[in-house]
Amino acid sequence: MNRKLLCLLLFLIILTVASCTKQGQQQYLITQDNVKIAYNFTKGGDIGFLLLHQLGSNRSAYNAFYDSLVLKNYSVIAIDFRGNGESDLDYNNFTEKDWKKLILDVQAARDFL
Repeated sequence: MNRKLLCLLLFLIILTVASCTKQGQQQYLITQDNVKIAYNFTKGGDIGFLLLHQLGSNRSAYNAFYDSLVLKNYSVIAIDFRGNGESDLDYNNFTEKDWKKLILDVQAARDFL
């Protein structure tokens, strides 16, 4: 393979990875109980993935996995649960009732996807 072609190929790979790691555009969903949930979304094919992080984390925990799914042409949404990341509220102050409302975050993301 000649040098120019190799350089062009490497440039295209870097460009593809750089555009993919943007994780889509950050936006916000509003849940049924009016909580603002931060998310990233990239539209791909008809099959979609909803990425849900663990307690005390945020959607960036899935950056590498998110990127790999996007490269395979899947639609992907990753959210920050309420009280985490850039979403409204603080999970350190949650009551049992607040914890049960996490399902509303998942429902909003599923409905969007």
